[in-house]
Amino acid sequence: MNTCLTPLLLHCLALAAPQAQRAQVDLKPPRADHGMRVQADEDLLAQALGRLLDHAIDQHQPGAELTLRAVRQGARACLGVQVCGRGSAAADLGSPALEAAHQLVQRLGGSLGASTAARGARTFHIWLPLASNDPFNPEPASSRPNLRRVSQPALQAG
Repeated sequence: MNTCLTPLLLHCLALAAPQAQRAQVDLKPPRADHGMRVQADEDLLAQALGRLLDHAIDQHQPGAELTLRAVRQGARACLGVQVCGRGSAAADLGSPALEAAHQLVQRLGGSLGASTAARGARTFHIWLPLASNDPFNPEPASSRPNLRRVSQPALQAG
């Protein structure tokens, strides 16, 4: 399975908009490399991004700004949920929402990380393999891993 990221990022932001509005967190338009596609189930990836967005919105005070980004890094895509503003003390992966996102990303064959930059900007990163039909995938199709989807019940939103 492969997923085009720009429509998915727009969809996830639209779903998070009511929560962000209530929390007075400003959602910025997503930024994604043109035509980027990843090797991932769209529904599971949307769930993982939703968990990260929920956490980012819940942990920050009014006036924070949230941006979704997706860039190519070699044969992988790096999706970032970045939030700037006052909020939680550290970008750790210990909350239930982040643990759920981590499990979903692992099911997709990817990895999840977090970083904190100067001035309190926090970013949660998801790394996934680019899809074989991504126009800028540097790996020849014959050398790409054949990832299979692990069959486990999907986590319920909570």
